[in-house]
Amino acid sequence: MNLIEEKLQKPSLLCLKPKLRLCVLCFTPIQRSTILAPRLASALKRRRNFSCFLSSSSFPYSVDSSSLRGTQNGFREERTSDLTKCSEFNVLISEVCAATSVDEIFMSLSHDHVCNALQISNSILGVLLNQFRDDWKSALGIFRWAKSRPGYKPLAESYDMMVDILGNEGTRLSPCVISYSTIIQSYCRQSNFHKVYELLDDMQAQGCPPNVFTYTTIMYSLAKSGEFEEALQIPERMRFAGCKPDTLFYNALIHTLGRANRLQEAVQVFEVEMPNMGIVPNTSTYNSMIAMFCHHAELGKAIDVLKELENSPFRKPDAQSYCPLLKSCFKYGKTDSWLCGLLDDMHKQHISLDLSSYTFLIHGLCRANKCEWAYLLFEEMIGQDIAPRYQTCQLLLDEIKQNEYL
Repeated sequence: MNLIEEKLQKPSLLCLKPKLRLCVLCFTPIQRSTILAPRLASALKRRRNFSCFLSSSSFPYSVDSSSLRGTQNGFREERTSDLTKCSEFNVLISEVCAATSVDEIFMSLSHDHVCNALQISNSILGVLLNQFRDDWKSALGIFRWAKSRPGYKPLAESYDMMVDILGNEGTRLSPCVISYSTIIQSYCRQSNFHKVYELLDDMQAQGCPPNVFTYTTIMYSLAKSGEFEEALQIPERMRFAGCKPDTLFYNALIHTLGRANRLQEAVQVFEVEMPNMGIVPNTSTYNSMIAMFCHHAELGKAIDVLKELENSPFRKPDAQSYCPLLKSCFKYGKTDSWLCGLLDDMHKQHISLDLSSYTFLIHGLCRANKCEWAYLLFEEMIGQDIAPRYQTCQLLLDEIKQNEYL
């Protein structure tokens, strides 16, 4: 009881309401203006550093909302002569020209503080891609860097321009499968599968057949979008192209079959097809099977797969191996021997509980009216130097008071 109240009196900073912040050292209230001032100063500094790039003398567009949305109607011919007067732009160009590969360009730009001070926008990306329209490696490196910038998401026109750059290289220098796969991955995130299939056809025409990573990405993205039948056509398309599957591909296939309620086919893949192909399952393969069986209330089969994994001399379970089964214990009311046995197995496998696991278990046990067990886990959590969430402390305190365990 005293332990819970102590934690409630000194909650984690992350648990506090937005209107109140506490000093890390002395836990005293701080004025909101004190917190906001450094952030405002930093934001103003960034605006000043970037002002040279957006000034009318150095930027090819006038700085207004309509010009910054210029790419929505397609990229226009850009005037880049004035743009090169900006120091940030010159540094970026120098970094790109000094690198020799897509990855090297991406890493150089990502680790250069001057380049990262550049506030990327759709208009600026259009200028840069146009600047390197005849050099697909430089354009792709810039595109990957821009896409990785926090808070920035390229428009569809930017993707189209990048695809055009890759396709226009023709016989001079064909872009590699990694370049195509990067763009395909971006289209998959947008669920723009029409463009994905266009690129697949283009890769074959360019003599650059997709690899297993490309097919895995497409199948997983289709399944994530709920297009299960279309996703399950990818393995046949891959076989027809002569591309051999690997473990990660089979993991995605098992996941897709499970989501499509085709359990027997998933079992066939796991128990027959993978061994016949000489593909060794990893821990994630077993985790996919466990999660699939738990989702369909086949807990006995899930336990069998877990035991096989625990007894394997080549691979061991991780926390994710047990997570679906722990959730199923609460879902189906198996909070006695089943739950206790799973936690014992985790201990034997030297798998520690993290904050999320402790929180889930404590809340679940309280809902199952097993407050004493929940409190024991709470004490174990504190002994592991894991700070509980405010809601967890409050829940335990309320449950203990309600059940008169004071």
